[in-house]
Amino acid sequence: MAPSSRSIPREAFRQRRLYDGKESAYVPLYQDEAVYRRSLSEHIAAARSHGMLGCSLKSVRNLRELDRLGLKKGEKVLDAGSGGGLLLNQLKARYGVDGWGVDIAPLAVQRARQCGDPGIHYRVGALEQLPFKTGFFDAVVSFDVLEHVEDKEAVLKEMLRVLKPGGRFLFYAISKGDFLTWHWFLRKISGNRLGRDDEAGHKYEQFLDAGETRRQLASMGAGDLSIGYLHSFFSLALDEAVVWAAMRRGRGATEKSPAATPAKQMRQEAPVKIPGSKLLVYRGLRVLAPCIEALELPWKTFGLANGFFVRGRKAI
Repeated sequence: MAPSSRSIPREAFRQRRLYDGKESAYVPLYQDEAVYRRSLSEHIAAARSHGMLGCSLKSVRNLRELDRLGLKKGEKVLDAGSGGGLLLNQLKARYGVDGWGVDIAPLAVQRARQCGDPGIHYRVGALEQLPFKTGFFDAVVSFDVLEHVEDKEAVLKEMLRVLKPGGRFLFYAISKGDFLTWHWFLRKISGNRLGRDDEAGHKYEQFLDAGETRRQLASMGAGDLSIGYLHSFFSLALDEAVVWAAMRRGRGATEKSPAATPAKQMRQEAPVKIPGSKLLVYRGLRVLAPCIEALELPWKTFGLANGFFVRGRKAI
């Protein structure tokens, strides 16, 4: 059952409306069931066959961080802020985990249940009050979510609460420390029109400080903490170029197509085959990733990046 508007913070209520598709300024990726079903099928096939979580430098880094988390087959893994279930389906396809998801938006949970692996469990709920027993999960992951919540301390406490003693966690969030990064540069040369990071309900005052997040987790008893920065300059510029090129290709394919594929036909299509061009780009990005990360060491030394990972364990 979805939480009532009185039981969740005001910011969470705003995010729920946004990700339920009730705000004209934003259209969730899963708004159209048939389109999302097809997209999710492609992502699952890519994760299962190629260990591929997307086609970007960020997806290459996501995979590396998740591999370091050491997920094992059958482990109970929570995705806190699971959206339409994309990450959970990828984790089950690659690692064979017992996936659980929770999200504030009922539409997101509905699409996850409709379009993804039926063996994954989903709940509608606020991250400040997770609907799970203490010590229930072996691992908790949360990507691109913490910048959407107001009471970050409460959310972090809840994520640790539902972990078993010794359980692992991995979070990724947008950082406030973006001085001299690619987006900082874009804001300067465009008069603050570009590089604003205000899409998808983002607000700068909700972005996180990596050092403060680490201190909060340490004060809650978390151990083995490590911070990893991502998207300082060249990596973010390249990822945005890849996204721009993919959008242009997508528009071209749409213009050439005489009509949209009916939803019923999409559900009955043969197993998804990953386009060769996409695989080629992804493999190229994997080769480039270590070189670009080395180029960004001057930024990362001072904690300057558009985002960061934090990984650790709950105390035993």
